[in-house]
Amino acid sequence: MNAARPDSCADVLVLQTGGTIDKCYPQRPGAYGFEIGNPAVENILRRIASSFSFRVDVVCAKDSQDITDIDREDILRYVVEAAEQLVLITHGTDTMCETAQYLVRAGVGQGFDYGPGVGEKVTFFI
Repeated sequence: MNAARPDSCADVLVLQTGGTIDKCYPQRPGAYGFEIGNPAVENILRRIASSFSFRVDVVCAKDSQDITDIDREDILRYVVEAAEQLVLITHGTDTMCETAQYLVRAGVGQGFDYGPGVGEKVTFFI
């Protein structure tokens, strides 16, 4: 298993925010709505990631249309405070660009050094 212990530094930090990748749709015909389930990326990475370790943190579990700047501030805090230099964010497509722009305005991925032992963060979205 490649998932890192919560108290250790993994190669990659995965942040769940919700979105289609984590949606659970009703299983019966005619049912309405959806819920955000467990992070799907955990199962995906366990199957394919043999050369790196990862850990998954849940920032929020929302449809991306419901993500606010308060949620984006939480995402930023997770990115900046993470021991990992590589961060993968699972995020719905409707407001992914707004969240990416928020992080860029805060200096993520712009060569900004967040301090001793933190350094620059490289962040990807899926």
